[in-house]
Amino acid sequence: MIKYTKKWQVNRMNCVIILIYVIEIIIYAVIAHILMKKHSEFPDFSVGYHMKGAMESKEKWDFSNKTAGILCIVFSVIFLISAVITFITDMSRAAILTLFFTVSVTAVIFVILVPAILLKKRF
Repeated sequence: MIKYTKKWQVNRMNCVIILIYVIEIIIYAVIAHILMKKHSEFPDFSVGYHMKGAMESKEKWDFSNKTAGILCIVFSVIFLISAVITFITDMSRAAILTLFFTVSVTAVIFVILVPAILLKKRF
């Protein structure tokens, strides 16, 4: 009979969290690709970064989509680094979940707000 140790249980939980990180990485990478390469051409706003200021001109539309796409790539890398940190360190479950949710909320806030702020400053 195989006996599972507490260390194995923590590693199993870490693997689940890493899987969730991988899903987040894939989601942000796909969104980055769409925003940077596959967004709709101005004035069709069916696919892309939808903020009022971004939809005023072609330059603003392209700039905001590219900026949001770059931020998605940056956060994909941050999620990857977080997953590696989670895997190689002996963090508590609370610390692992805190790290995950902090990065997730920060990513959403930055991807939504930073392009709008930069758009106002640039144009």
